[in-house]
Amino acid sequence: MLCIIIPLIMKSSHVKASVSCYFRYKRQCPLISFERPIKSYISNPDIFVVNKKRMLIEIEVKVSMSDFKRDCLKRIWAYRKKMPDLYPMPYQFYYAVPDTLREKAITVIEGWKQEGELCGKTGLVVVTPCNDIKFLGYNDVWVAKTAPSNKNAKRLGLKEITQMVINQSATLCSCAKKVAKVDINPPVKPRKPKNPRRLRKIK
Repeated sequence: MLCIIIPLIMKSSHVKASVSCYFRYKRQCPLISFERPIKSYISNPDIFVVNKKRMLIEIEVKVSMSDFKRDCLKRIWAYRKKMPDLYPMPYQFYYAVPDTLREKAITVIEGWKQEGELCGKTGLVVVTPCNDIKFLGYNDVWVAKTAPSNKNAKRLGLKEITQMVINQSATLCSCAKKVAKVDINPPVKPRKPKNPRRLRKIK
């Protein structure tokens, strides 16, 4: 008997949802915000996280190795390396990838580190593929490489926290609209074919 296992291709939305749950519930970080930069930061990662000490953690989601390798070419890394006072590094920076990319991603990060690139000073969060939406959550997430802590990072002030809450509220409203659209226009279930024998009797 031949058994063929087809690997699940994870979308960025799946990784994003699981990693957000991990940092909110497993790590007990009080604030999560999506793709809306704080005014004092030029970086625009997929996920912003604030821990209990008000330190900022940035997370970039990648689901392909080609996209992962290109991330080092972003201007933000050059700005942060040349002008750290104007463009500071967060307390921690993580990449989040499906488990299928784990080994290759770690190799790339280590390569960046050896080349002296700033993006080599990052960590890696891994999400185990799951084919059931019910199981998306922090139990499928684990840290494959701990990100080094930036000792020069400063705590976020009230202004930055307020901006993140505003951004988070906008994301929440957007999600609520999408849920409402699904409730108003639910997916149409295919109808069962009518019994031809019964139709003949009626005629």
